[in-house]
Amino acid sequence: MERAVFFDGRSSRRRNVTLTFADRLVIADSEASRGTPPAFWPYDTIHRVDGPEDVLRLACTAAPPLARLELRDAAARANMLRLCPALDGPGGTAVVSVWRIAAASLAATAAILGMVWFGMPVHANLVGQLQAVAQLPVTPDPAVLQSAVPNAFALPGGRVYVLSGLLAKAQNPDELAGVLAHELVHVARRDGLKRLIREGGTAFLVGLLFGDVTGSGAVLMAGRIVLGAAHSRAAEEDADAFAVTVMHHLGRPTAPTGALLQRITGPEPDVVPSILRDHPLTPDRKAMLEADHSPTTGPVLLEPVEWQALKRICDH
Repeated sequence: MERAVFFDGRSSRRRNVTLTFADRLVIADSEASRGTPPAFWPYDTIHRVDGPEDVLRLACTAAPPLARLELRDAAARANMLRLCPALDGPGGTAVVSVWRIAAASLAATAAILGMVWFGMPVHANLVGQLQAVAQLPVTPDPAVLQSAVPNAFALPGGRVYVLSGLLAKAQNPDELAGVLAHELVHVARRDGLKRLIREGGTAFLVGLLFGDVTGSGAVLMAGRIVLGAAHSRAAEEDADAFAVTVMHHLGRPTAPTGALLQRITGPEPDVVPSILRDHPLTPDRKAMLEADHSPTTGPVLLEPVEWQALKRICDH
């Protein structure tokens, strides 16, 4: 038996599992005391999805769409390569139209440039307070982009964009500040640059159209399968934890950010916008932010008149 890491596609919980290569792949929990029933993946339904260089990340068409199996052991990886005839698609190779990729890249770039043209700076007072606590190696350069999509994302070099659709959904500065703090960790760790290099640019550009805070949504799911791109759930969990730390240092609550995420995605965990390939489930994130909620001890981040001035950006 070989060891691996398994995400069952129904929750964001990381499970250590053992693999048995029988007439089909048997995925069993390493800790028998948990009583979790094993998963069975037929070899001809297993295919590769994008992952780090030292990890073979797999999905299964017979399993929940978000289920993932990660193999680092060389022997286990060799077995999967030998047993799975459709690992890289029909014929053993992943074939994607070059023209389709080029067209997607051009469309994504044009859409991003169009949004930047109409962008407006986020209130410097709010971002300045976050930066004073975060102490990032790269000074963030925030702006608001006109888009109905309620989301945000960070670009290489420190540019942080909040889409006006997110600003319209936010009901107070604390909700928005938690989102910005989440994006700041991507700036600090240069996640945007790493992702751009790893994905060759195309899926990265497409991803920006749908933002980072709640993930890519149904449209981008299909695109990422075609383009072979994925974003680590662990990185997003780290970004949420970083946001909590920043808000605590400011003496501001974290629960409002969870409320904003729930407001965006809706209450059902299995509705497409709230269960994503590369982000933890919204209910799990909301629960974490509420659990780490601490009493409000710091001053307001924006005065009411400042907050209303910022919200008016959505009207333009």
